[in-house]
Amino acid sequence: MTSTVWSRVNDVATREAVIVPPEISLRKVADVMAGHDIGAVIVGTTRNVLGIVSERDIVAALAAGADPDQATAAGAMSVAVVSVRPTDTVYDAAVDMLDLGIRHVPVLDVRGEVLGMVSVRDLLRPLMTGSFER
Repeated sequence: MTSTVWSRVNDVATREAVIVPPEISLRKVADVMAGHDIGAVIVGTTRNVLGIVSERDIVAALAAGADPDQATAAGAMSVAVVSVRPTDTVYDAAVDMLDLGIRHVPVLDVRGEVLGMVSVRDLLRPLMTGSFER
């Protein structure tokens, strides 16, 4: 089946979310991200999302003078977490991410439990496929 803009997020979200504790250092967060080849991690637990640390958050913290061995995920994370449901359309997820200027969103079930993570990259193929539909 070819994914399109009307596909559901759960059809295109192929990555499991990587979750880190709030007290982990930014250096370790960067190591985790590099090891998984991802651009963001969830801070908290599968049942309690406290925030998200992205590459941008790490760069901003370091630019502000943070020591990567002392600064923590909790201190650098974005706390206004935008999420999507697995049944949301790729189109709706992409529009929300574009409007808010974010590149990663967790996929949460109706109870708020983490099911995965979606990046702009995950949404690109179905959006491109959809743009060629007639």
